[in-house]
Amino acid sequence: MVTAMNEACNITHNKKKTLYIEVIRIIAIIFVVYTHTGSNGYLLFTDYPDTSIRFWMYMLVSIFIKSAVPLFMMISGALLLDKDESLSVIWKKRILRITIVLIIVSFIYYLESLDFDLRRINVSGFLKAVYSSNVKYHLWYLYSYIAFLICLPQLRSLAKNLEDKYFIYILVINIICNLIPIAEYFIWNGKTAINSNIKVTWLLTQNMVSPLLGYYIDKRMKLKGKYVALLWLVTIFLIIISGFATFTIQRRTETISTSRLQKFFKNIWILTAFTVFVTVKHLFTNNPQMAKVPRLLKWIIIRVGSNTFIIYLIHVMIKDLKPMRALLQGLIKLGIGRWPSVWIYVITTVIICSVIAEVLKLLPRTFGYIRNRKSKMEIINADG
Repeated sequence: MVTAMNEACNITHNKKKTLYIEVIRIIAIIFVVYTHTGSNGYLLFTDYPDTSIRFWMYMLVSIFIKSAVPLFMMISGALLLDKDESLSVIWKKRILRITIVLIIVSFIYYLESLDFDLRRINVSGFLKAVYSSNVKYHLWYLYSYIAFLICLPQLRSLAKNLEDKYFIYILVINIICNLIPIAEYFIWNGKTAINSNIKVTWLLTQNMVSPLLGYYIDKRMKLKGKYVALLWLVTIFLIIISGFATFTIQRRTETISTSRLQKFFKNIWILTAFTVFVTVKHLFTNNPQMAKVPRLLKWIIIRVGSNTFIIYLIHVMIKDLKPMRALLQGLIKLGIGRWPSVWIYVITTVIICSVIAEVLKLLPRTFGYIRNRKSKMEIINADG
């Protein structure tokens, strides 16, 4: 299991780490953990009147943080779309490994749902759950990532042959198409929608758009500070538009579910991820000060960045442990506020999961060392 997880971690990592990519990984995993804090953080805005500053601040931050998944897909595009691999390598080296990890991790969470009571295991029920649903809610991403890997040959060909202007065209069309539902809600309360036959659905999927944009930013895009600033202005404006749509949903609906309240959270998540990706790359490639990052800090960034896959897999289990919940409640009781408390809780979860990941990575080496020592001792004893 540990070996499979370690190999899966390495298949999207270059041997030579790109520091800005690792920083984006860390940002993305922090965002992921935050989105899984529920009413303690991600949906904390629902506890406040929709006229309050906290409602708007917490909600807009949650919309921004929704960019976590596209960020990870952009990283995959940046690292994988310029490679040349045979279909057998893609299926054996990439798809098979991720599938094995999916099954193993799903089984662990399945056992957790049974309170680790082995007598209650239902093999057919487990296999059916893995095939048709997500054993744990966050594992949907692995299915999505496998779908991305299956389409890797086509995406590589597309990325390498597209002119630069068409990458921006894809981004613009994606933004426009995702703003249309918001406009429809404002005008017709969502009761009238554009003819479905004109929808370019394939161009709206983050599995398609995010990897291409990640490849474009990393391999081709020429960054200028004024364009980055303009990008932030557009992104912030559209986040506010999405927030206002959420506010309108709350006002128009007496009884509302949290899923409906997040109706428009994903509409600009690719643009938001694009902005974050561009900004981090700009800071690290166009800022001379970033070349002077202390060696220790660089080492920490690379280590935590390389652990993000394992952090993603285990954070749901770790964050729900009693000591972690006690930490969150204790921070709140100290009077520092619910929102600052949840951020400390999120960062602590990431740190603990990263430490666990480091230990897990050491296990195969340790067992290998023990086996080698044992073999040498057997040889020495045999010679003696």
